[in-house]
Amino acid sequence: MGNILATLSTGERMKVIAASQETLDDITMAVKSAGSTVVSQGTEGGERYYLIAEKAEKQEPSQPW
Repeated sequence: MGNILATLSTGERMKVIAASQETLDDITMAVKSAGSTVVSQGTEGGERYYLIAEKAEKQEPSQPW
């Protein structure tokens, strides 16, 4: 997931479809740890789960100087 997000330009979105909510939860954590955001998530047809992630620039922690 991180490799795919890295290839996107800032502001681009991608849709991820998974068979289980647990898988989607793992993907959500990966998206957020990459500094990007989940803009939408839900179910399709009652059987598949999806999320839409938007690429953002990862913010470096500020230095406490």
